[in-house]
Amino acid sequence: MVCAVSLRLILRRTAGDTVLYTVAAALSHNVLAFWIFSTFKWFAGRHEVLVRDAAQHPAVRHMDALSYPVYIVHYVFLVGPFQVDALGLDKGLGLIVFLAATFLCAELLLALQRLPAYILKKRAERPGEDTAL
Repeated sequence: MVCAVSLRLILRRTAGDTVLYTVAAALSHNVLAFWIFSTFKWFAGRHEVLVRDAAQHPAVRHMDALSYPVYIVHYVFLVGPFQVDALGLDKGLGLIVFLAATFLCAELLLALQRLPAYILKKRAERPGEDTAL
């Protein structure tokens, strides 16, 4: 993992926007993902009770539900039409704006995702009314 990330960082400085860097970045991304999943699997296997208890915590459950919406919306603030770097902010403030925009939009997407189930549940709770859509 350390080798893959180091190689990526070195090639970023030396090779810039070349095909070599693009291939190295893709490979290091996959190596890093494999390492992260393997580390979590190893940790969960050794600390089953801790992981099971933590998984029931409301904050962990909410972040679990929010992870896919974050994945969906984050890229638009990195390189998309609303990229934070285009605002000309310093790195620290840019990171804060990026995280805030990403999580705000992810929360909105999660709320929109849950809206149909909420509407159907409310309709089912009203007895005697037609529940057909």
